[in-house]
Amino acid sequence: MRHPLLMSALTLALITGTPALAATAKAAAPVVQGTKQLDGQNARLGQTFTLGKQSPLNFTLNSAEYSTDRVVIGSEIYYAKADEKLLVLRDTVQNPQKSAARYS
Repeated sequence: MRHPLLMSALTLALITGTPALAATAKAAAPVVQGTKQLDGQNARLGQTFTLGKQSPLNFTLNSAEYSTDRVVIGSEIYYAKADEKLLVLRDTVQNPQKSAARYS
C-alpha cells in the first residue's frame, strides 16, 4: 500500500524539479569568429567589402536577381525546376595585394 504512494510522490518530485534544473543549466552558445552579419541597410549593391585577413580580397556585389530562365556559368548550364527560381548573383572580386591570390 505504501509503495504506490511513494512512487507517486517521487514521480511528482521529479516532474516538478526538472524544469527548474533545466532553466539553470543553459547550453553554451557556439563561438562565431568575425563580425556580425550586416543588416540590409548596410549591405548595399555596389558597396565594396574586404574579406579575409591574411589574403584579403575586395568583394563587390553588383546585382542580385531571380531567374526562371537557364543560367550559364562557365561551361555549366543551370535550370530552375518548374516550381523554383534561381538566385543569380553577379559580383566583382579584386586583389588589393601585390602578390597573386587565388579565388575560386
